Order: sequence, then structure tokens, then C-alpha cells
Amino acid sequence: MELAQLDEILRRFGEIEQQVANNLIELEARPTFGLLRTSTWRGRSADEFRPAVAAMGALWRSFRSFGELLANARTRRGTARRLDDVERQSLEVLLTGASVLVDVAQLPAEQRTLLGPTVRETWVTPEQLIAQMSADYDLVGDAVGLLDAAWRDLVPALDRARAALTTAEVEADDPALATVREQLSAIEAALGDDPLGLAPSTVAQLDAAVSIVRERGARAAGAAAALVEVRGRAEARVTEVRRLLAEVRAAHRAREAKIGGPAVPSAPAPDASELDALVAELAAGSERSDVHALARVEGVLTRLDALHARASASVAVESAPLARRDELRGLLHAYQAKADASGMLEDERVSSIVRAAEQELYRAPTDLERAAHLVDELGTALRGRKGTP
Repeated sequence: MELAQLDEILRRFGEIEQQVANNLIELEARPTFGLLRTSTWRGRSADEFRPAVAAMGALWRSFRSFGELLANARTRRGTARRLDDVERQSLEVLLTGASVLVDVAQLPAEQRTLLGPTVRETWVTPEQLIAQMSADYDLVGDAVGLLDAAWRDLVPALDRARAALTTAEVEADDPALATVREQLSAIEAALGDDPLGLAPSTVAQLDAAVSIVRERGARAAGAAAALVEVRGRAEARVTEVRRLLAEVRAAHRAREAKIGGPAVPSAPAPDASELDALVAELAAGSERSDVHALARVEGVLTRLDALHARASASVAVESAPLARRDELRGLLHAYQAKADASGMLEDERVSSIVRAAEQELYRAPTDLERAAHLVDELGTALRGRKGTP
């Protein structure tokens, strides 16, 4: 490939870097983006948003790798009008070949050979990295839009549900309406942690609950089948809680090793004995297939749900500092790219903030409070100089 073609690729990549930096900074500023990242989702919302939350971190890491690639390419290109064949070929490989390391994974023992590597490295081309960043950005953007749309649609649905409950209370003074009221409260609570799980069937679910109130006598006949279904859900929840407790322990070890400073909260995980006690009660409650056994298993499931929520919150709190560190690294690089493009890296104050932030973010343990302050200070400095010759 001719040198002029390589120069054009390098120029185009530089424009892409600046555009991506601007878009990531704008995305970071959206309120829904922060909520998507910090909330503890469950149910369908967790299934929909978990990939987007993971894509957030991947997007920042990919952007940082892309910036490092461009810095290397610019160094190799230099300012000479010509390059010898070796230098030109080296630049060509960097800009068009699989030159970006995106993953390093330990090989399982059964896949290793006696003299072979112990890790598997995944390398991609810059174009593939750009495509992956674009896909990750679309995933995050779609999730933000989905969350906005869910809230916009659910508020009218909740209003209609309240009206349905009011009508039922007028038509029938049945004690079972307390169950309907509890269900409505649960729906309102779920709006904050599983809005996608409520749409689009929220009104139909409430109408079914009101019908159950009017036909309470039929409940006993279906108790046996309901017990099987509820017990299955409870057993599945036990498995999920065990997994979460293991995740809490792993995340806690990683956080203690890599994050320090005064702004690192601790999230004590639920004691495993709580889960053991509920498992024992679940087994006892499954011995009789009648209304009383169903009520007991439902009570166990409710407490398992609460235990699951506490364990999920512990995972989120323990994992948040490392995730925040990675986001700060990405944001720092975005600010660096912006400062470099505007010539502000030559400013001694800006460059000193950049150096201090890099030193803090790329050491262990990282003082998150100081790192965040430095990145914020850099952003303030860049905004303060915006438009200055």
C-alpha cells in the first residue's frame, strides 16, 4: 500500500477518534445513561440492560485501545515525506492488520500443549475495532431509549390499574382485595427495577387479579398445580442467590486489591445461613399440596426474592468501584483526545492534570475520589478554555 493511502487512513482514523470522543462525552452526560449504569435491574429488564451495561465498559476500553493504536501509528509515521519499505510495511500492518489486542484469556489445562502458550490472545484490525465500538454504542443507545419509552408507557398503565382497583373495591368488599392492593404496590415498586417486566401486560395482570378476588373459591382447586409452579420458581431463585453470593465474594476480593481511598463503600453480603434456613423451610413446605402449603412456599419465595435483592445490591456495590475506575479511564482518554485536537495539551495546567490523573488511574490501589476529582477538574479546564484562541 502506498504511503499516501496510509496517510489517508491515518487521517480518517483521527477524525473517527474525535467523533467517538464527542459522542461518548455526550452519552455520559445523559441522565438516563447514569441511571442505566447504577440501578440494580432484575427480571426482563436485567436481561435487556445487562448487555448494555457490559457494553458501556467495553466501549470505553475499545476507545482507549483505539487511541493507543493511533498514538503508535502517528509515532511510526512521523513527519518525514518518505518512509523506507520496512517502516512503510510496519505502518501498513498497524493500520490495516490485526494489530489491536482486545482479549487475553487463560487457556484451560485440557486445551494446553506441553510447549504451547498458556493464554489465548484475540487480535482485531482497527476497522473491526471501529465496527465493534459502533455496535456497542448502538446497544447502549438503544437501551437508554428503551428505558425512556418504558417509563413513558407505564405511567398511564399504572393510572388505569389504580382505576380498576377502585372499581373492584366499590363492586365487592372482599378481603382478597388486600392481595390486589399488594400486587399494585409491587407493580409500582417494580417500575424502578424492572419496568420492562411490567409492559405491556400490566393492566391485564391487574384485571386477572380482580377476577381472582371474585372467584376466590376456585383457588383451592388449583392449589396443587400452583404449588408446583411456585416451588419451581423458589428453587430457581435459590440457585440464583447461591450464584450471587459467590459473585459478591469474588467482587469484594477484586475491589480490595485494586481500589483504595476514602470513597469506597462496603456492601456486606447476606449470610449463607439465611439461604440454608429458607432451603430447609422450602423442603418442609413442599410436603403438603394444599392451600396452607402453597401459602408457606409463597412466603419462602417472597423472602428469597428479598434475599436475592440484597445479594444483587451487594454485587452492584462491590463491582461499582472497578467499573467506575474503567469509566474514568475512558473519560480521561476522551478528554485527552479532545485536548490534543484543540492544542490544549500544550497548556501546562492541562498537561499536569492529565499526568496526575493517569498516575492515579493506572496504579493499584486507585484512589477513586481523587481520580474522579482530577478527571472532573480536567473537564472543567477544557470547558473553561472552549473557544479560546
